[in-house]
Amino acid sequence: ASLRAYQTTYTFGLGSGNDYRAVIEDDAGGYYTFSALYGGKTQNGAKTGVPCVPFADGTDGRRTGEELLFRLILAATDSLELCTPYLVPTERMLYALRCAARAGVRVRLMIPHIPDKRAVFLLTRHYARELERAGAEVREYTPGFLHAKCVLADGKYAAVGSYNLDRRSLLTQAECGVLVSGGEATEHLARDFEEIWAEGSPVQREKRGEKLLRILLMPFAPWI
Repeated sequence: ASLRAYQTTYTFGLGSGNDYRAVIEDDAGGYYTFSALYGGKTQNGAKTGVPCVPFADGTDGRRTGEELLFRLILAATDSLELCTPYLVPTERMLYALRCAARAGVRVRLMIPHIPDKRAVFLLTRHYARELERAGAEVREYTPGFLHAKCVLADGKYAAVGSYNLDRRSLLTQAECGVLVSGGEATEHLARDFEEIWAEGSPVQREKRGEKLLRILLMPFAPWI
């Protein structure tokens, strides 16, 4: 099987957006596209014959995605780059990210600067600040809404798919993705991350009114 990984940019009411798409092609010419896009201009397509493994949550309740991302984060020894539009992580995922940062792994996380869901954005910034206190680096994608979902470990292993780093996506929704090792795909993702990282801005300090609203929202975090 071969893998095509794409960066897609688009413009709509939330500014200039950024997303990923991946297509897995088999030798017979069939393909499987696992992440939907808002639509826009596709650029920087990379095709590679490196091993790639599709994964998805099972109909029997197995949460394959959370387990894979959890293990991928803990396996990193040098660097972690992550993109997510929503950051309301499970306790396991928060633990893994904190452990990585405190163990000396350079953890860099990109989140949106312009939100599409205000309540989720308040919680996203809250957890971003928590990770910063643990030693991670977090920036907001200034040009607009960041819809890309990716975890890149040590520049060698990448998981791209429909998984947000939030509890609904990781625990209740049926998601899917692909795990790839090495090759042009991971190199492309690494280059793209550096580009959007350069366009990022620091996470803003929490205002008093935002803090009150965030405290009220916290009990409902698993369902937001």
